[in-house]
Amino acid sequence: MKSFCIGLTLFGLANIVSAQDRGFVRIKESPKAESQVLYERSFALVIGNSDYRNGWSSLPGVHADVSEVSRTLTKVGFKTLIGVNYSKQQLDSAFSNFIATYGNEQNTRLLFYFAGHGYTVNTSYGDKLGYLVPVDAPLPENGISLFQGKSMEMAQVEIYAKRVQCKHALFVFDACFSGSIFSQTRAISDALSYKTTQPVRQFITSGDENETVPDESVFRKQFTQAISTEVADGNNDGFLTGTELGEFLMKEVIEKTDQKQHPQYGKIRNPALDKGDFVFVIDSAFLSDESLLPTLGRIAKMETQGTLHIKSKLSGLLYLDDRAVGLLYPDSTISLANIESGKHRLRLEGVENYSKTIVISPGKIERLTIEPYANTAMHLPFMKMAYVEGGEFLMGNEGSMYDQRPVHWVEVGDFEIGVYEVSIRQFGVFVKETGYVTEAEQGLGKNFIIGKEGKLKETTGLNWKHRPDGRIAKDLSLPVIYVSWNDAMRFTDWMTDKYPGDFRLPTEAEWEYAARGGSRRKDTFYAGSDYKEEVNRDVVRHSDSPDLFFMRRKKANELSIYDMSGSVAEWCLDWYDKNYYRKSPIEDPTGPNSGKFKVLRGGTWLSQEQYSQVFHRDKTNPNHFGFTDGFRVVRTKK
Repeated sequence: MKSFCIGLTLFGLANIVSAQDRGFVRIKESPKAESQVLYERSFALVIGNSDYRNGWSSLPGVHADVSEVSRTLTKVGFKTLIGVNYSKQQLDSAFSNFIATYGNEQNTRLLFYFAGHGYTVNTSYGDKLGYLVPVDAPLPENGISLFQGKSMEMAQVEIYAKRVQCKHALFVFDACFSGSIFSQTRAISDALSYKTTQPVRQFITSGDENETVPDESVFRKQFTQAISTEVADGNNDGFLTGTELGEFLMKEVIEKTDQKQHPQYGKIRNPALDKGDFVFVIDSAFLSDESLLPTLGRIAKMETQGTLHIKSKLSGLLYLDDRAVGLLYPDSTISLANIESGKHRLRLEGVENYSKTIVISPGKIERLTIEPYANTAMHLPFMKMAYVEGGEFLMGNEGSMYDQRPVHWVEVGDFEIGVYEVSIRQFGVFVKETGYVTEAEQGLGKNFIIGKEGKLKETTGLNWKHRPDGRIAKDLSLPVIYVSWNDAMRFTDWMTDKYPGDFRLPTEAEWEYAARGGSRRKDTFYAGSDYKEEVNRDVVRHSDSPDLFFMRRKKANELSIYDMSGSVAEWCLDWYDKNYYRKSPIEDPTGPNSGKFKVLRGGTWLSQEQYSQVFHRDKTNPNHFGFTDGFRVVRTKK
């Protein structure tokens, strides 16, 4: 399949993965110069448009391009977000949300990569306008004005480039186009210099207008090779600048396509944004050993190392980043020196297993005590807990409701969460021991029951002892309902007083991470499946009495947690804000400081499919109690 670039080929964006914390990359002008912080975080947006409609040829090779580019960028230090088959509105939204979420910190670098069709419009006044072509754009021959209204002009990309507040941004288009917004560059930097600390917006394209390029992209292959090996490092200094990358791609692609494809590269036509140079770290040892990824190569290596002192109350074999480093016994200590700064995974395998993410700071000593119950699966006298190893994940969903966007990277720590929702029996133990009176029992509001044939009927006088049909519950293993957020919080306070650890409701981020399957997730729509009917706790009616029913449990998710899609909606700790995802911090977000509503997650046994998906958000007043509302608990170490 050949892709004919009549002007500008679209660059592909599908999943965004945020940059790994690899410590600071530091550079020096000379041996006497003071070290300068180059980048603290690195983020990439990769968009691929392949399944075109309205007469444009499809580009099946883009799927492989997006996968390989995102994999390589992740390997060399970027957190990458991917987007596929975008309309104009989705392209605009992806650029805007990506820049708003990740583009405001000075020492962050952003990389944009697009693959798809492009087009150039020749104007009546002799200018050329390049366009990225969305998958639903009409053919230009069916009306140039209609095409322009449905496509993204390169002038809009220039606006996005200027909107970025961080130091360096690189836009890579696996595309051929005219109407350039940048000035051509033909000089290779002799050495990494102070210029790299200056702002820059750089652009690289895979060819000029009216060039025919293969669907199996030569440009993509050269790009991924250049940023992941030493082949394009012209002066062998261990760094690859954007200028060196552009020069390499121009030379290699022209040669390997027999002069059929002519990549272009340069910097934006703006004197305030053309002084610097985008930088990749190129180190063959670093790139070939993924255990070294958190160090960002050999740069200022001694300045990035730290020490970890561990005291253990457990026994077992200790692993650091999956490498055995020592044998521990109860009350033993171990000191691990010369650990590269950044995040590492610590794991102890013994009678009781232990796992934790640690952060090493340059030149500092970190201290850790390994204790029982810190993160092992817990069995309380009446409650089973599942251990959830912390990690990073993409939270939200671009194709869904407004409050689920933008998709953004979130990192949560280790925690334990109830395998099941809190049951009527468990809540009853709490009430018996404390004498607590729920808000429903105080007669603070009306509610509903579900009657015969599933019809809803408003009523009063219901509380946690009842089923959704208003009858007193006999099956005490059913999830407790008619409990408010305030009631649930009192239950978790009681748990904290009674058992080891800190008990509370899950944060919204913890809930979604656990529902998705944590580090074992398979990115399904529902908690454990792409099909709701496989996982949601549904209603089964007895044949001898159609108005009596019980709620049947189905399969668990990857963490052996049940009923996180369907069953009852579950209270979360956070206040609700429809715009929160646009300002959410990356590490352990806990929601706004205040609000009117609290978050509910998971949908219910009555919900339509989209309302039970793992990324769906719901809300209600914290003093509301409903016949579809319940909760589960989380425990962390005190």
